[in-house]
Amino acid sequence: MKEEVFMPLGLNENTFVYREDVTGGTLSLGHKPSFLKSRPYTTPSGMYEGNKPAGHIISSAEGLMTWLKIHMGLTHVSDFWSTLIEKAHEPDKSVEPVDGFYHAAGWMVSKDRTQIMHEGEIPNFVANMSFWPDKGTAVCVLMNSTAGDPVSTTDGIFTLLNGGVPSVPDSTLYVLLDTIAVWAGIVLAIIVCVLMFFILKEIFGIIQGSAKEGFPKTRGCIVIAATFAALAIAVTVLFPSLFGLNWGGGLFNAFVSPAVLMALVILCGAGILLFVHAAGSSVFRKKTRK
Repeated sequence: MKEEVFMPLGLNENTFVYREDVTGGTLSLGHKPSFLKSRPYTTPSGMYEGNKPAGHIISSAEGLMTWLKIHMGLTHVSDFWSTLIEKAHEPDKSVEPVDGFYHAAGWMVSKDRTQIMHEGEIPNFVANMSFWPDKGTAVCVLMNSTAGDPVSTTDGIFTLLNGGVPSVPDSTLYVLLDTIAVWAGIVLAIIVCVLMFFILKEIFGIIQGSAKEGFPKTRGCIVIAATFAALAIAVTVLFPSLFGLNWGGGLFNAFVSPAVLMALVILCGAGILLFVHAAGSSVFRKKTRK
């Protein structure tokens, strides 16, 4: 990458393949949504080492603006690169456009070809580069948190530059998942406490002899069966390797907030307690007084 791309294009001073290659300056600390706040997060070592050609490289705003100037024809490059870049902007119209953009070679090209863009993300950084060839305008947004939406921010900046009023971007999927998981965890924790209360009450009833053994009720059997099914699904999702499965690194990879894992663990606990409560209520019944 350095010898074949960065050096020929003059990017070798501000664009790097590995963190160890960075000379001078400091690297920003990545973040991701975690328990209703964007918190520092470092991706596991080696997670993207094999994906460098897809764009998982380290650069700065200066490096990316140089890259955009090259694509806009504002910086002189060799005929080889000029031809290659021109082909990279050609949309593939054999495939239907997505949200008004055709796929090109590493770029997304609008149907009217007025905007060319590329966005990307890893668990703790997001970025977007867009340029409008006819207007000679380019916007590059770098964010050190997946809580932000670089595409909406890019469009908002372009709107401002053209005298318009940008719209307020919506929350990202990761922020939404984190928020839902936190509140679901609180509700589930309350349910766990309630179930523990009833289970302890049943245990005391058995010890004091105020409950007698009987045959399980049909409704109780249904609850027990449903609980087992829910637990089986939850355990399979949480621990796929136990069953020889692989979710591509697991559902709870680096992108997902730890609040989601917490909520599912509490859900498993609630399922176990619900099973114990249902089993106890079905097998042991209160003695009737004569």
